[in-house]
Parts: sequence; C-alpha cells; structure tokens
Amino acid sequence: MAKSPKTIALNACAPDFDFAISVNEFGFYCVPSIYARREAPKTLSKGDVYEAATVALIRRIVARGGDVVSGGAFVGDFFPGLSAALTDGAEIHSFEPNPYTRAATQYTIALNGLENVNLHACAVGAQKGEVSLQTENAQG
Repeated sequence: MAKSPKTIALNACAPDFDFAISVNEFGFYCVPSIYARREAPKTLSKGDVYEAATVALIRRIVARGGDVVSGGAFVGDFFPGLSAALTDGAEIHSFEPNPYTRAATQYTIALNGLENVNLHACAVGAQKGEVSLQTENAQG
C-alpha cells in the first residue's frame, strides 16, 4: 500500500531522536524518550491533559478573541488544546530556545496540522542578549 502525502511529510519532519507519540482528547504529542520520567510526559503517556485546569482556563479566555503568548513550549503540550479554541485569525506565539524540545514541539505541531502556532527559536527575557541554556543537571 502506498503512503499518503501527509504520512510522507510527517516522516520527513520527524525528529532524529528516540521519541513516543502520546495522545489525549486534544491531539497528538511528540515526547522525547529522555523526558519520559518528567511529569508532563508521564501525564500525556496516560492519555491525560497536562495541567488540565490551566488549559481549560486559557481555552475559555482565548475563545473571547486574541492571541496567546507562551514563554516556553517544551513539547507543545498546550498547543492542540489552545489552538482549537482560538478565534479566526488569532495565533499562538511561543518561544523555545532548546533545539531538542523545539524539534519535538515542531513535530507536535505537524502531527496535529496546527496552522495558527508560531514557534520562535529563542528565549524571552527582560533585555536583549545571549545566555547559556542548561538542559541537564548531574542527575540528568
């Protein structure tokens, strides 16, 4: 059986690290295997919504109109739920400086076909500049 163009496109943009796909009521999520023990990935792997009360609150607010600005994307765990609640023309702008989690987020966006999410490859701060980003500690 031939693969569909969407399947081919998803395979082409898949991250080059080990990951699992989790699913809940809002969509699909790319979860890097190295993050499997963290709270958000554990919640997603059970088919639940991470910070469900927060997502519900933001969905109620954005349904009234306006954009969403998020200071960090992690694996895009809020995006499918928030994207669906946005009014026409509204967008999500999120910032993710970590290339590893940004790749997972980009795949989450692709898996869900989200067209109103803008992912920016930088961090947000009080002043312009560059800083080091620590992605692991001694315990991993």
